[in-house]
Amino acid sequence: MKAHRLLLAAAIALPGLAFAQTFTFSNSTPIAVPSPPATGGIASPYPSPILVALTSCPNATISAMRARVLGFEASVPQDVDVLLSGPLGQTLVLFGDRCYTSPLPPPGIDLTFEDGAATLPVASSCSSGTYAPGQFGSVSFPLPAPQPPPPYGTTFASLGLIGGPAAAANGTWALWVVDEGSFATDPGQFARGWQIEFDITGACPPIFSYTPTPPGPVTGSHTTGLVGSTANLAIGVTVATPGFGTGAPATTTLICSPPPTPFTGFTQTPTAVGDGPVSPTSLTGTCTVAATTQTATLNCIEDRGGFEVPISFQLVCPAGIPVARPAHTLSGQALLLLALALLALGAVAYRRLS
Repeated sequence: MKAHRLLLAAAIALPGLAFAQTFTFSNSTPIAVPSPPATGGIASPYPSPILVALTSCPNATISAMRARVLGFEASVPQDVDVLLSGPLGQTLVLFGDRCYTSPLPPPGIDLTFEDGAATLPVASSCSSGTYAPGQFGSVSFPLPAPQPPPPYGTTFASLGLIGGPAAAANGTWALWVVDEGSFATDPGQFARGWQIEFDITGACPPIFSYTPTPPGPVTGSHTTGLVGSTANLAIGVTVATPGFGTGAPATTTLICSPPPTPFTGFTQTPTAVGDGPVSPTSLTGTCTVAATTQTATLNCIEDRGGFEVPISFQLVCPAGIPVARPAHTLSGQALLLLALALLALGAVAYRRLS
């Protein structure tokens, strides 16, 4: 039901300005208006949710927002009212009482809403494009109902997120759609669901992912299996979330403290700038195999442009097989006893011959 897309904005900034990145979150489930059988014009689903998970980078700022409805079909489009709500109860009427006079047959139209755009037509038919949010006349959402109560916001700026930290938008956003017309048989839908989109600015570093996922375990492997042999350990490092922006803050480096015995190594420092690459692509180390399994903690720091995140792994050195002595090998004590026995036998034999 829920799809997430991550788009890199084609915003080649002017010198001195940071790049922007656009995060688009989607719910492609069709929204039927009204749901059959008719329930007072309430759409199905009601609401249609999208879970937003933006970067928590301290430097990330929301510079713009927009919402999009896809495949809007309606026999009487001016009867459709659409409300957007945010995770903290923020609200915004995207449109209502618009697009008079003409039905919108399949495949419908795609409407993008953004502050500062043109006004959606009132007394004429509508076509796909980008428009400012807003209503003409009044919108009507049935009460009591689960949607937030009025008054409702009129611009994306009124949501209080633009210019603030990206993480403030995290949570469930919802689209509430009703048909306020008198005829419950008016067919309508958003055939391909809807989207919400955020433009993010600020120099933010990439975030690493690891194989295995911390804390592991990270288990060594050896070929001989004997006590005293060497086992090899490796941790794969890749870029999970690309960075964006410019300058040193967009660099992430992983630095690990020397592990305790019997482990050695893990001295590499994987570094990624922007969206990569990471070089080297793994942390490697060794351990000296003993007769029992040995463990230790590898402590590392992900330095995300001065913002440090601790990462730890459990290292495991597998147990080995004790080195067996060959059957024909005799100890020094056994050799001494054998020599004494041979001397005694020699003395006996000498007396008999004398």
